Amino acid sequence: MHYHCTEAALYEIGLYDIPSHPGYGDYPLQRLETLYSCLESVMALLEQFFSIPTEAYLQIPIAPWLQLAIALIFLRRFSFLESKDWDLEYIRNKINLPGVLDRIIEKLYLARNSNIQSGSAGHKDLLSDAASRLSQTKERISEALRAEEERSTSQMQDQALDDVWNRSYDPAIGDTFLNIDENFWQGLLQDWKFGY
Repeated sequence: MHYHCTEAALYEIGLYDIPSHPGYGDYPLQRLETLYSCLESVMALLEQFFSIPTEAYLQIPIAPWLQLAIALIFLRRFSFLESKDWDLEYIRNKINLPGVLDRIIEKLYLARNSNIQSGSAGHKDLLSDAASRLSQTKERISEALRAEEERSTSQMQDQALDDVWNRSYDPAIGDTFLNIDENFWQGLLQDWKFGY
């Protein structure tokens, strides 16, 4: 997972619209190639995370969880990236961010249930809490996606999307983990037992 996370970070430059410079060659094409490489790295990271058995979720270190958070940040950014060369409809179908969140939530509940059955239920609330918070995040993302679809099909003013987006995105915060407040992390990390 670390490899794919590092690779995505290297390709992250494609997310920023840097003005064209004669030394860059065909910048729009290079940017698309970089964006797609970043997307492929993120998708590979997710597949590696999904291959971890749910029974092991409480035994894995914090690093894979943070890498998962980074992958979700990238997916959100890809899902709302506005660029004339970026086909949002294709990307949203390929990514299916609400579907990815559903899959993570399902695996968290499976991990919780398997730990209860095995008798090691000490962190069951941690897993349930993370699943619950991700469900709320999924609803905000889905709401923003629906609002944007309505705007594009009915040619409404940007105000409707901005109202929904502003509730889940604060530019002052930037690209934190899906714009979840700091209490989200404190609640999750304070109960985590680090294996030092």
